[in-house]
Amino acid sequence: RHGGSTSCFSLETGEGLLIFDAGTGIASLGDELAQRAATPPITILFTHFHLDHVMGMPAFHPFYKKSGNVTLMGQGDQAAQWPHALKTVFGKPLWPIELLDAGAATRLEDLPRQGSLALYGTKISWCPVWHPQTCLSYRIETPDRVLVLATDCEHGRADLDQAFLEFCRGADVVIHDAQYTPEEYPRH
Repeated sequence: RHGGSTSCFSLETGEGLLIFDAGTGIASLGDELAQRAATPPITILFTHFHLDHVMGMPAFHPFYKKSGNVTLMGQGDQAAQWPHALKTVFGKPLWPIELLDAGAATRLEDLPRQGSLALYGTKISWCPVWHPQTCLSYRIETPDRVLVLATDCEHGRADLDQAFLEFCRGADVVIHDAQYTPEEYPRH
C-alpha cells in the first residue's frame, strides 16, 4: 500500500532539503523537484551503502542541474569505502555519467565521528544499529518535533539495542524497519 520503491525519506525546511538514503524512491522526489523554478540546497545522509539504499542516485534530477547543490554524507568509519561505492553506482561502467561530472556542485563529506550536525534549521544525530557492514539510525530534531529514522535495524545485540532505545527516548515519531516477524527472523 506504500509503493514499491526502496528506501528514501525526505524532510524540507525553509533552508534546504534533507534526504535520507537514495533508494529508488529518490527518483519520484527528483521528478517533483524538477517541476520547481529553483531547487533548494540538498544534503543526502546515508544509513548505509547496500545497493537498495543507493541505487536511485542516477535517476535523481538535481544531480544534472548546473544550479544544483548536493552534499552527500556518509559514516566516517567507512571513509575509504563509501565514496567509492557511490561513484561505482553512479559512474562507468554501470552508468555513462560520473557522479562528480553530472552538472551539479556535488560534495562528498564524512559525518563527524561523534556528536551531531546542525543542518537547515534541524539538529541531526546518529546511532549505530546492528546490520551487516554497519548501519546508522538518525534522530532529526526540529523546533516542533523529533523524528527517529531506523532502516535495516536488527535486534539481538544488547549493547546496540540499549543505546538505540535511549536514542529514541522522547521522539514524537519513530520510523522503524520491521521486515520479519520474530518467528521468521532466524531463517534470514
